[in-house]
Amino acid sequence: MALQTPAAPRPADADPSSTAGPGVEPTDDERDALVGRLREAVGAGRLDLAEFDRRAAAAYAASSRSQFAALTADLAPAPPRPPRWNGPANEVLVRFGPIAVTADTVRTPGGTFPLSGSVWRSYDYWQTRRVIPTVAIVAAVLGFFVVPFVSLLFLLVRQDQTTGVVQVCGNDGGRQHVVDLPVRNPADAYAIHRQVQYVQLLAAR
Repeated sequence: MALQTPAAPRPADADPSSTAGPGVEPTDDERDALVGRLREAVGAGRLDLAEFDRRAAAAYAASSRSQFAALTADLAPAPPRPPRWNGPANEVLVRFGPIAVTADTVRTPGGTFPLSGSVWRSYDYWQTRRVIPTVAIVAAVLGFFVVPFVSLLFLLVRQDQTTGVVQVCGNDGGRQHVVDLPVRNPADAYAIHRQVQYVQLLAAR
């Protein structure tokens, strides 16, 4: 009679999602971990709050682990650690309004402090709305005296309008330095969050 080799035991700390099939319903801990990743993506500027709410709701409503992959597939990986700066020590690498960041120092209107060990965060206080452009309103008013009904079609024109700021906060351990940076479109907000990420990496070296 042929002998059967027993299966190797699974380590106690192994990830259950790596051994269970994709059709298995995720646990509450797995749902919380996924939402935590989404929350980190919001803080890094890779996800806006509306999309976070949608994906978080989908994570808690998911009936199988296979549905998790689509919720994080498009999130950019964490940025690599920046190379050591070999240029002039006083050269400004990143500027947040009146706050200038060099390789080892942060200069603010209230004074300077070491970059190393400082803590940086960014927060979204902006929104994008669909509005009637001013030129369409003017065209509708002027055209009303010529072709009244046709001119009203100009009021159906819509364009995206972004208003608000991204708030950047730097903490040197004793004081909080805050600056509000205006946002004209989502790309502006994304660029600011990426700059904050870069400063976070520099401060952690």
